Amino acid sequence: NITFESYLSYKSCGCKYKPMADFNLTKYLRMTQTYGTYSKSGLVTVCRVLNTEIKLCGSIDINIYGYYQYSGTIYYFEIKCTTTEDSMKTGHFLADCKFVKDTKPDSLLSQYQMNMTVIDTDYENYAIIYNCIDYGFWIEDNIEILQTDINDCDDPVNEALVRKGMKLEDFISRNASYCINHGKQDEKKEK
Repeated sequence: NITFESYLSYKSCGCKYKPMADFNLTKYLRMTQTYGTYSKSGLVTVCRVLNTEIKLCGSIDINIYGYYQYSGTIYYFEIKCTTTEDSMKTGHFLADCKFVKDTKPDSLLSQYQMNMTVIDTDYENYAIIYNCIDYGFWIEDNIEILQTDINDCDDPVNEALVRKGMKLEDFISRNASYCINHGKQDEKKEK
């Protein structure tokens, strides 16, 4: 039985995973919308969709929306992360993130800094990302598989994981179709 504490580690974010060799940011940024299809840990997230936008002066927004389950109820959330092309160029970067929406009534819209590493990508179909948030007294880290098409064959992802000493069967499958079917909640629909 996995508990919240079991996937939190009490170490520094550090360099747990190295970014892929010869990372090409220009090609990576062409994957403007990806779906979180698998993760190494975290049972509460139902699905996540990431939309990446290049803004003025090299600024990059990573807009995330999705759904999570808490006490049997599914809630919607939105997170906005900001970074720069310059900081992303090696495939290991920091992003300033903020919850901008959470439909769980007593939720706090927190801010945090996320340490992200692109472990592997084919620049078209998938990316394997290591995410780490250091809260000072504990860290939360995870490896997430992002795919541009939720119906793609998982063989290339599994091959990339095997090269990194991991297996897809050790990951938790996300319900990306839930995000596709329920979409991003529009402010106007809620009023």
